[in-house]
Amino acid sequence: MQFVLRDLGQLQIDSVNVYERAHYLPLLSRLGPYETAALDGLAGRHSIEYWPHQAGIIPTEDWPLWQWRRDEFRASRHGWWLSERTELCEWLVRELASNGPMTSRAIEHDENRSRGAWWGWSDVKIALEYMWRVGDVVCLRRNRFERVYELPSGLPTVALARSLSPVEQH
Repeated sequence: MQFVLRDLGQLQIDSVNVYERAHYLPLLSRLGPYETAALDGLAGRHSIEYWPHQAGIIPTEDWPLWQWRRDEFRASRHGWWLSERTELCEWLVRELASNGPMTSRAIEHDENRSRGAWWGWSDVKIALEYMWRVGDVVCLRRNRFERVYELPSGLPTVALARSLSPVEQH
């Protein structure tokens, strides 16, 4: 399975669930019937989620190749939002460093209050999403459809260690 992901380069994640989630179907067409838990089991070891085009699953070893994309995000409006909330971002890095992988909902902070239904994200969720796009955190896996965030240094791969984000290098 990891070889198919390697050949494809990415599997786009889609929330549409008519037959099955979209990222499971390319493997079905190439491998035939398989346990979808096997793809989920690659998370963190052989694959992580990133934003190559839209949310997608990429081989973990390819994460450094997307540095240009993370730099682009940091130079855009994402960098501005993060620079205005450095204390929150630094606190989130410390929280993940001491507690390991966490969902945004599991993080206890005054700024973790939703501002509405559906996409009414808290400042913690917004910060984690921006930090994910610029590479300060990675999406290790999902619980259902909720991202589990981790520091890049927490992944078991030499390729990631060579490409730590600026926040982690301090």
